[in-house]
Parts: sequence; structure tokens; C-alpha cells
Amino acid sequence: MYKTFLLSIIGFLLYVFPVAATDLHDQEQKYKRELEEIEKQIDQTKDKEELIELIRKKSEIAAYKRAYSKAIEYTQENTFTAVYNPNTSHDLQYIDLYKQAAAQYNIDWTLLAAVHDQETNFSSHATMISSAGALGHMQFMPGTWEHYGVDANGNGKRDPFEIEDAIFSAANYLAATGAAKGDIKSALWAYNHSTQYGLEVMSKQEYYKNNYQEERE
Repeated sequence: MYKTFLLSIIGFLLYVFPVAATDLHDQEQKYKRELEEIEKQIDQTKDKEELIELIRKKSEIAAYKRAYSKAIEYTQENTFTAVYNPNTSHDLQYIDLYKQAAAQYNIDWTLLAAVHDQETNFSSHATMISSAGALGHMQFMPGTWEHYGVDANGNGKRDPFEIEDAIFSAANYLAATGAAKGDIKSALWAYNHSTQYGLEVMSKQEYYKNNYQEERE
């Protein structure tokens, strides 16, 4: 009972105080300025190794700027306020997607449900971007998305704000980092470097295993 209450409080704090739209604009402008500055450095440098490092850094900064631009676009289209409600948090409306993605990447669909619940309370987060820069339904950092993001709905682009892409990409990432071999702890550690995070997700996964037995068969 105490653990359930604690998880509810944590979720409440995460979703009642989302990243403000003004913060998103500030971050977008910050990365825009950094891009402009690094482009000047690229034009001026004559050292090959320094140029390679600057180009790598430019790519990373550009990914963050795109992330915040996408978040601003998302908040303009979705102006609701998300509040974590423990009485409605176990809403598995995307269960078919979890199962399809899990089957493709050889993992348990309840792990995807638990991560989705933990990250954005089933996509009810107001901005779908964290203060750390993680974005979309399943909260990918831009660099991780560049490597593991997939075009699951076949529309020609990989977008963490499209639910199919996000869920299949999460399955891809979790599988690649250990879940396909049954090493859930390692997969969750890769997803978020926090022991507490892993324990919370595994607790939620256990709930889905115990309460959605028919869907598991």
C-alpha cells in the first residue's frame, strides 16, 4: 500500500508540473544560438581533427533544437493539462501496439506498457518533453532516437511524437540493451540510469502481468 501511494505521489509531481511552454522556447533559442556559434567555428577552423569534433557537436546540438521545436509544435496542437490520477493510470488503450512491437523484438509487451506508463502516463504528459530534453511518447533523448528510432507506421519518417514509431522504437531499444535476452534490469538501466526508475517500472510491469492475464495468452 505504501509503495503504491509513493508511486502515485511521484507520478503526480511529474505530471502536475510539466515543462512550461516558455521554457521550451527558451531552450529552442539557446540551441539556435549555439548552432550559429558552432557554424562560425566550423567556417574558421583549419584543423582537421577539430573540424570533425565540431561537426559532431553541431549534429548533437541540431538534434536537441529539433526536439524542442517539435515539442513546441506539439504543445500548440495539444493544449490540455495532464494530471496523474492513480485511479485511471492503468489505461492500456495501446495494448495492440505493445503486443505487435513486443512480438517483433522478442520482448514482453507488459514491459512496454510499464515504460509507457512511467515515462508519460500513457502519453498524457502536457508537453511530451522533459526538462532533460527527452521527447515523445516514450521519452527518447535525441541521440538515442537517432540510433534506435524506427519508422513503424511506414510514413517515411521516424518521429518520437508518433505513437507507433515511439512504441516500436522503445521495443527496439529495450531489446537491444538486454530485454530480448531476459535481462530487464540492464535494459531499464540503459533507458534511464536510475535504480529507482528500474524498480518502479518493474513494479508496474508486475501489475500488468498479474492483472491482464487474458491479454497475455
